Amino acid sequence: MKSSVRPPAPSIAYIVPAFKWEDGYKSSTKTWERGRISALRIYLQRPFYVSGDRESLGFVLPQAGANSAVMDLCSRRGLDPLWRGGDAAGAIELNAQDFAGASAVAKDCSLAETSGKVDVVPYEVHFAPDRNMWFCDVRIDSKDAYYPFVRLGAVRYQPDSINDGTNDTRISPIVVADFMQIAPNRWLYLQKNGRQDFTLTISGITYKGAEAAADPAIYPACAGNPPNPVHSTFKITVQQRWHMIGKDLGWRPLSCDAIPNCAGPDNQGITTWRYDIHLPHSHSTHKYRLLIEEYEWFKTDSTPDLSGPDQASQSRLVYADFFEL
Repeated sequence: MKSSVRPPAPSIAYIVPAFKWEDGYKSSTKTWERGRISALRIYLQRPFYVSGDRESLGFVLPQAGANSAVMDLCSRRGLDPLWRGGDAAGAIELNAQDFAGASAVAKDCSLAETSGKVDVVPYEVHFAPDRNMWFCDVRIDSKDAYYPFVRLGAVRYQPDSINDGTNDTRISPIVVADFMQIAPNRWLYLQKNGRQDFTLTISGITYKGAEAAADPAIYPACAGNPPNPVHSTFKITVQQRWHMIGKDLGWRPLSCDAIPNCAGPDNQGITTWRYDIHLPHSHSTHKYRLLIEEYEWFKTDSTPDLSGPDQASQSRLVYADFFEL
């Protein structure tokens, strides 16, 4: 029997960043691979499945020609004004293809709030016993944007509902969630070239420059490292195992060459960082690992009391990982 009443609106507790890590090894090229894929985890208050066992969490997308009242309820994407870049993402509204791993799109769903129809991208929910909540992981394609903002319009979606052309009770009233930022994906490749030589390649989306640096009259050239940075930078530290201390703390940095070579972005906005690394000894006789840190650069006042006339360049850690050799 189909439901004749709309499901109640979902109760979103909070949304947090989530990450999926993928590891692999290609023996033919002696290359280790690691990927960090970003997502958003949405936690929901109990109960769920109040309208039936096929209930899911859906995200509302506008149809062509939607009016402002409908657009205000739909899922939207926006650029971070601090960073330049993201031309493709800034020109395109969210669509169903931007939601990875979703079920089939529900077309022409009638709204409870106003006249008009929308499309809905449904996702299955799962139970988290440690928090006594339901949750849903949503992966959204950020295109070429660096840390874009996303504002989701969420509904309960029940496919086993009346939809006869006159009555449509498939979706609940919409809950507009808070703005969240999506971290860029990162892919690392470590290729072994010899007993002491490795090549580290990192790829992903970055910014094309800080928006604050666009007006040189307001933000003059800064004396920083690097001066006037146009994208995020990586710091590669070679560490050697010191067995007198435990596993987590028993690593000491070494002074080794990590020669950088940055290329990009390509026509999809992907920037590639490449480092040639030479170890002091063979990794088969000494225990080494690589500590990888990414920093984004931004302008700030040179003095704490904001009285300085010049702007300084400061950095912030946004990504860290390590490879054991």
